[in-house]
Amino acid sequence: MDCINSEDIELDVNANNLEYKSPEIKFKYHLFEDDFLVAPAIKPEKINTFETSFSFELTKEDFAKINKASTFTTETNKIYFYLEDGIVKCELTDRSRHNTDSFQLSVGKNIEGDELKILPVNFDNFKLINAANVKVSVNNKFGVLIFDIEHEALKLRYILSSLTQ
Repeated sequence: MDCINSEDIELDVNANNLEYKSPEIKFKYHLFEDDFLVAPAIKPEKINTFETSFSFELTKEDFAKINKASTFTTETNKIYFYLEDGIVKCELTDRSRHNTDSFQLSVGKNIEGDELKILPVNFDNFKLINAANVKVSVNNKFGVLIFDIEHEALKLRYILSSLTQ
């Protein structure tokens, strides 16, 4: 983008690439191979209509504590979120395997709602979200966690489906 001398850049968004054309420069940047990505079975509009019955906020400190704890539990790739005595807990372990190391932390603040079922999530996916402050909304019925990040004009939404135990 540094090679474009214009203040306004207009990109054409195609099925699997971005294109730019001007009298001086032309490029095409492929995002992925043809047929690599397929439309998801569930549409974002449907996810936006999900009723959430529980929410909490994860802070930058929560993410730091979780990431530090992950060095202790190297055999697992799951993080479980649940409510215990009114406190949101996360546990790095794998409850489907025997003799697996585990590490439990109290996390979250600004808790709203009464029920948070035990929801395991892929830890690699969770690590991608690492941000300053994240609002986590939960749909217990479908086992979906929605991570909303807002920073200045930026708004991101990550949707993670829970795993089986």
